[in-house]
Amino acid sequence: MIRFDTPIPLSLALLWWLAAAAALLWGLARLRVVRTRYRLALGGLRLAALVLLLLFLLNPYREIETPDPEGFRVLLLADASQSMATADMRGQSRFNVVREQLSNQPDSLATRLGAAYRLTAQVFSEEARPARLDSNDGQSEQGLLPGKTAIGDVLHTSLEDSAGVPLGGVVLLSDGHVNAGRPLTDVCKQFRSRDIPITCIGIGRDQPISDVRVQAPAEALRGVKGQPLDVPVHLLSRFPNPVPVTVELDDGSGTPQLQTIQLTPGEEPTTLTFPVTPWRAGFQTCRVRVQPVPGDGRPDNDVDFVALDVREPDTFNVLYLSAYLDWEYKFLTRLTGDQKQLSLAAAIQTGADTYYHAGFPEDLKDKVQGFAAERDVLSRFDAVVLDLRAIPFLQEGEVAALLEFVEHRGGGMLCVGPLANLSQNLLDALPVLPTDATTPSPNARLDLSSDFVFDRDPSGTLGAVGGLPVPDGAPAWFVGELKKGGRSAADVQNRRGLTALAAQRYGSGRIAYFGLQNTWRWRLGDDQGERRHSAFWNALLVWLGSTRKPRITADCAGLKAGLGDAVPLDVDVLGDDFRPAPDAQVVATLTTPDGRQRDVPLEPAPGAPGRYSAVTFPEQSGEYRVDYRVVLPQGRYDASVHFVARQTGAEAEDTTYREDVLRDAARLTGGQFLPANEIATLREVPLGSHIPMHRERVYWTRSWWLLAALAVLLGLDWFARRRIGLR
Repeated sequence: MIRFDTPIPLSLALLWWLAAAAALLWGLARLRVVRTRYRLALGGLRLAALVLLLLFLLNPYREIETPDPEGFRVLLLADASQSMATADMRGQSRFNVVREQLSNQPDSLATRLGAAYRLTAQVFSEEARPARLDSNDGQSEQGLLPGKTAIGDVLHTSLEDSAGVPLGGVVLLSDGHVNAGRPLTDVCKQFRSRDIPITCIGIGRDQPISDVRVQAPAEALRGVKGQPLDVPVHLLSRFPNPVPVTVELDDGSGTPQLQTIQLTPGEEPTTLTFPVTPWRAGFQTCRVRVQPVPGDGRPDNDVDFVALDVREPDTFNVLYLSAYLDWEYKFLTRLTGDQKQLSLAAAIQTGADTYYHAGFPEDLKDKVQGFAAERDVLSRFDAVVLDLRAIPFLQEGEVAALLEFVEHRGGGMLCVGPLANLSQNLLDALPVLPTDATTPSPNARLDLSSDFVFDRDPSGTLGAVGGLPVPDGAPAWFVGELKKGGRSAADVQNRRGLTALAAQRYGSGRIAYFGLQNTWRWRLGDDQGERRHSAFWNALLVWLGSTRKPRITADCAGLKAGLGDAVPLDVDVLGDDFRPAPDAQVVATLTTPDGRQRDVPLEPAPGAPGRYSAVTFPEQSGEYRVDYRVVLPQGRYDASVHFVARQTGAEAEDTTYREDVLRDAARLTGGQFLPANEIATLREVPLGSHIPMHRERVYWTRSWWLLAALAVLLGLDWFARRRIGLR
């Protein structure tokens, strides 16, 4: 509406203008000497000038009402529920689109609305929480939230919290997926009654979601250490057409197995079978992962874990390698032949190019050549007894294969004999430092450790004899100094610091050194000698072949957790002496499914030496990796494990984009609906009529163009008068 800001009454001003216009027209009518068209031109210019003079006299203005940005607020609600993880937005997830709009970048929705209104940004699932707009890379640091989607509850809460600064409008970014809380229609009616419009922005695509899902068996598969096990993996496709899928199974052996198939859609899963040979007893997991498939809208279910419950074998397979066919081997064959727990095979050099082979399985007999120190042969055994006198006859690759058998395969190896002329890599693996041969003193005896190596002595033979005798006249390599990781299992009585048998961890296996030969003489010493010899070697070989306790055991390895659940990052740490380490410093680096990392320090657990605790609450669906760094006085050790976090229930079962829900919410509240591709056009939102307004007068005459127009009119009038010869 136009109003006038002048002390002159409007009627008087109009009368003046009419009188001036009449006088002007009367004067022009008397100019009969001037052509009619010139008189009309002069009349038009002067009447226009009079109109401008009348405007300056009346000083008209109009009032403009604009929302007072300090008198109300606009709420930006972003859906961060698990259905927003669906990747149907041109190769990226729905929440990635939302997260870009929550950033502090100049072109984001939060930045544009924040410049125009007093903006409050929140993310929600079952409840709302403040959004983090602190990113510098174009995306907010906010992640997905656990729980169901309760848009009605979140809107109702925002309505109740608007008692302070009035709520002028709401902007809702969502896929319209509602599965909990108050009915959205009822809440929208409350917003309409309070005149608060809701602007809805649909995030998603109205089309079936393509998905490839991998699923491991629900129950743990039972197996035996060292024996092949078939692991089934189930695949389900929701693609409209067959797609090539590559499945990767990682059993921790170093090289994942890969299988590629053409996966067809259907209601029944397709099953692949992977052969796995577990080399460690106990509970363990294999990770199964589908490599990224273009167009897969649910990447969160592309990873699963197969649980394996592996027991020790009924028989431990031992390989004996030597350069001499002596009595030690002959009595070991007698020992293993008398009981079923140990099975002994041998590769012994008997001449320059001749070897004695015995005890190998039928399928290996054609493969065994020389010392049989080949990787595919060694992998069939649990432990190796290596006579170090054979080292000069072994090739460099065979020594490396033996060390790999211990370090990577997790086997055990007992080295017996002289320490001279050994390669550096073998010396580095042994738990002892080199020493010269000595002749033991008469009647020397060995004290065996009751809690290390020889803790398995059901008959009590080794603990009741007061020590084992050292064979008279036999050479010995008693060690006076162990390495940091070495631990003594047999000491020389009355000779403090002299060790006959020591062992240590090496990679994922065990390695031991025994500096004594001719133990077969124990069997001939007295009536208890045979039992002593059998108990000693049975305990030693079973210990070597048994699965060692992992240096770092993590509770979360292979865990399948729910979003928002507490996931324990607890670990049990063993020191170099195979005992719980109470003096470790442990830090876990947690890598989330979107690649972000954070360090989590672990604290010692009260009353549990060697155990360190921490907890995390996963907020995103997908695979998490945990890298542990353990620092001990003896050095640093690392381990990596994985676990999966998933949303269960309605959020995982149905992720359909529901545009109709959002359109109805906007229509019921007097707002507007926009699809995701039109977010960039949104700069103003509908607001309620109750919000405080700021009034401003806009005066027409306070504009330079009116003065310029008046000057132009007067100038043209002067020019026209001179042109036709008038003063």
